[in-house]
Amino acid sequence: MELEKYKGKLFMSGIVLAVSLTVLALSVAYSEWKSLSHPNGQVATITVAGDGEVTAKPDISKISFTVDEVAKTVSLAQSMSEDKIKATVSKLKDLGIDEKDIKTTSYSINPKYSYNSYCLVPEGCGSKQKLDGYEVMQGVEVKVRDTTKVGDVFALLGTENITNVYGPSFEIENPDNLKAQAREKAIVNAKEKAQKLASDLGVSLGEISQYSENNNNYYPAVMSMGAVSNKGLGGAQQDVTVPTGENSVKIDVSITYFLK
Repeated sequence: MELEKYKGKLFMSGIVLAVSLTVLALSVAYSEWKSLSHPNGQVATITVAGDGEVTAKPDISKISFTVDEVAKTVSLAQSMSEDKIKATVSKLKDLGIDEKDIKTTSYSINPKYSYNSYCLVPEGCGSKQKLDGYEVMQGVEVKVRDTTKVGDVFALLGTENITNVYGPSFEIENPDNLKAQAREKAIVNAKEKAQKLASDLGVSLGEISQYSENNNNYYPAVMSMGAVSNKGLGGAQQDVTVPTGENSVKIDVSITYFLK
């Protein structure tokens, strides 16, 4: 009986081994067939690029200016700068600019020197350094949420005798929704290209193996403010027209598909 039971176990083990070898052989055969189907044993893929672009009118503008005052002492230069900053900020608030949208971006104090040339005999010529005073410079950035008031802001800065004005830069404060729309367009564009290419090649698209994207935001050119800010110097406030244009958000995508 024990011998018969032992023979039965050997027989079952042999069946299991035979089945395992068959499965292994089929797997090897499939792998070899797959390698033959794709040269060098590589899985065939195609990569396509798509692009999407959405335009919208900017909803904010940023303007920067610098107050530059020079005096015999640091405290006097600071006081002069402070007076001009306070007066300007107060009038900006009168235009409807919120205090939280007006911020200092830089502040510096530097000595101001002049150099007097001289010539002595027999020592020769040279120059002598003289301390004339101190320069206080304060940079301020203004965020204008009502873009129709950008011209008013420039006119105001002109009447306040502020000549160091930079901007405006027109921006979309929260561009995520526009990016999502541009991405959707880019993906649809890439899919259409992939389907056309697969049809031309006589193959079918499989799963996506790789995806990447690059987004680029394009803004209107920044205006040169030299002529604009000087309109109000020494005179009445002038009307300033500042076209806002449109901003565009563009996204480029790249999608790689397996081929069936």
